[in-house]
Amino acid sequence: KDRIGSAEARDHMWSGLLDTVTRTAGRRRATRLFARVPDNADAMIALRDAGYIVYGREMLYVAPFHKTKPDLDSLGAVLHRQSAGDTWAIHQLYTLTTPKAQQFAEARTSSYWDLPERGGTQAAYWIGEPHEITAYARVLVGEHTHLVEVLFRPETHGLLGSFVQRVLAALPAGEGDLVYCRVLGFQEDL
Repeated sequence: KDRIGSAEARDHMWSGLLDTVTRTAGRRRATRLFARVPDNADAMIALRDAGYIVYGREMLYVAPFHKTKPDLDSLGAVLHRQSAGDTWAIHQLYTLTTPKAQQFAEARTSSYWDLPERGGTQAAYWIGEPHEITAYARVLVGEHTHLVEVLFRPETHGLLGSFVQRVLAALPAGEGDLVYCRVLGFQEDL
């Protein structure tokens, strides 16, 4: 990589930026700050020095979208589009499948899983019973890009390929659009 300045100058720059962001967030009464950085990023030193800790890891996969006809029989379950009444069951899936340390850091409430009333286009899908969801996928849609995030019970691991395939088939994506899939560290076998 081409880097500007010495390691000491970069550390000083990141520390100054982090101090400014932290003060601004404090004035706005923020209770948590999160930073997503690659493991080898210069910012890691400043973040560690400021007391930040790593609570989770994630991988972001990307591929061009290609419309395929999903095998409807392979899922063996009905794919449901999320509605307002599903929020609590989705939150329960999150609390059952996400490590406690990550839940504590994120401090999500059930309202996190609500679909937005305005802003970016978003859809979500699930399989299971109405009050016992076994797999869930949330999709954020941008211009020619789609981000897919998945939650699932370990016992549904065998259905995930078919589940994700059905979710992708439901996307308003065009040939060649980019589809990103965010996989959290505890989901690496996805």
